[in-house]
Amino acid sequence: MRRTARERTAVTTLVVVIIAQAMMTYYNWWYRIYMTRHRVVRAIPTPIPRAPHRNIDLQRSVVLRRFYIDSDRYCHNMLRMNREIFRRFYLRLHGLGLNDSWYLSIEEQVAYFLYTIGHDMRQRNIELQFFRSCETVHRYFHVVFRV
Repeated sequence: MRRTARERTAVTTLVVVIIAQAMMTYYNWWYRIYMTRHRVVRAIPTPIPRAPHRNIDLQRSVVLRRFYIDSDRYCHNMLRMNREIFRRFYLRLHGLGLNDSWYLSIEEQVAYFLYTIGHDMRQRNIELQFFRSCETVHRYFHVVFRV
């Protein structure tokens, strides 16, 4: 009796599965014998020395506070406008629809935007200076830009 193509495929698949299972069983058996005869001594890894803990939120708030709270001169040097103009600017943007987010206040969003534009800086530099991820800096730069 002659077999159909479907039956031949099924038989071939079954043979391949049986051979693969036999090979895996043999490998497992060989590996166990090898490991019992040749105990591999693994060195205990030494712990990685960690850097001292930094309170990133506190450092970020100190940097931003210097930008738009401490002095007019520093605010003008960093954001290219004095504190009162900066306050009016972010209030106007708030009136146009810019809102606080879960992660950033309006002041912070506008400060990142103005600092990037005013100093012709890459967003990667802003990320390093303000302890934010590049994705966060990029997202809120474009949020302010669209308003």
